[in-house]
Amino acid sequence: MYRRLITAIAAIASVIALTTIGSASARADSTPPAPGTGWTTVFDDDFTGAAGSAPSYNWMYDTGPGSSFGTGEIETMTNSGSNVHLDGNGHLDITALNNGGSWTSAASRRPARTSARRPAVSSR
Repeated sequence: MYRRLITAIAAIASVIALTTIGSASARADSTPPAPGTGWTTVFDDDFTGAAGSAPSYNWMYDTGPGSSFGTGEIETMTNSGSNVHLDGNGHLDITALNNGGSWTSAASRRPARTSARRPAVSSR
C-alpha cells in the first residue's frame, strides 16, 4: 500500500513538472489557489531558485533501482541535480537520462515535514 502511494505521488509530481514546464502561463510569483471547502494547505512550494539548483530541503527522494519499488521500472532513481533541479522560472524539472543504456531519473515524494496523510495535489 505504501509503495503504491509513493508511486502515485511520484507520478503526480512528474505530471505537474511536465505540465508546468510546458505552460507559458505558469508563473513563479503566482499565488496558489485557496484550498477547497474542508481542505487545509499544509505545504506549498513555488520552486523558486536559480536554474540548476536543488529544490527546497522539504522534498524527499526514493533512490535506487526502479524495480525495487515494485513498479518494474528500468531506471535507477537518484537525487542527482542532473535528474531533478529547478529551472529558474518557478518549475521543478525531473529528467530521465540515458547514460549508455543505463537510465536514471528522480522520484520525489511528499515533503519531509508535513503531517498530511492523504495529500491532494494542485498545480498552477
